[in-house]
Amino acid sequence: MVARYIMKIIEIIAWIVIMAVCIYGAVSGEAALHGMLSDGSCPRYIEGAPEAVTFPININTATLRELTRLQGIGDSKAQEIISYREENGSFTEVDELLNVNGIGESTLNKIREYIVV
Repeated sequence: MVARYIMKIIEIIAWIVIMAVCIYGAVSGEAALHGMLSDGSCPRYIEGAPEAVTFPININTATLRELTRLQGIGDSKAQEIISYREENGSFTEVDELLNVNGIGESTLNKIREYIVV
């Protein structure tokens, strides 16, 4: 009976030690990260990493990479949008995307809420 209580106490102490180590690791890791960000030793961006995209995307100013973040828009459709924009000027309304080669009603309906002019 006493052995059972001793084992239970050892188990509780082990859990307390494990939790303390985890908390210490989290706190010291956060402090180290803060130090790297404040002294400039940590890069603010990684070359080749995807750029952040915020929605809605303005189809008159969006880059190829931004346009490809839209559902159903790959590199070729994104390039078609950019080519249309360069040849015809800025879009005046979202529905004008239907004039772009490869953009139909279903594609437009998928991306409508994520784009603006």
